[in-house]
Order: sequence, then C-alpha cells, then structure tokens
Amino acid sequence: MIRREIGSNLDMISADEAARILRVSARTVRRLCIDRKIPAVKVGNQWRIDRTELMRTLGRDSRMSCWLGMDGK
Repeated sequence: MIRREIGSNLDMISADEAARILRVSARTVRRLCIDRKIPAVKVGNQWRIDRTELMRTLGRDSRMSCWLGMDGK
C-alpha cells in the first residue's frame, strides 16, 4: 500500500461498502484484505479500504476483475 501524508483527502470505505461496490459478501472482502489482494488497513477490528486504490487494483489485475465478475462479460 502507498503511504500518504497525514491529512490527505482519502476516500476510505468499510468492508460492507466495498462488498456492495464489488457485489460480493463482506466476508469475501475481509478475506481479500487479509490476503492482501486489495489495499486495506485494519483499524481496531474493522477493515478500511481506499476506494481509489481499490478501483486501481481492479483495473491492474484483470484476473481479479474477472473473478469478481467485473470484466464486462
């Protein structure tokens, strides 16, 4: 994950919000976070995902986009 300056304008979302965007379960998102398949940081007992980095990751990793059903097919 890319380090950023404190106070930068991040669009952080929860695992539940990421699950809705990706159309998978929150459990799947948490597993992807643990496996470092998507960029995330754990705050307490919750995962926070940078929405912009998530979309960049999906754009770079065509296998993941295909696996998530986001390849347009």
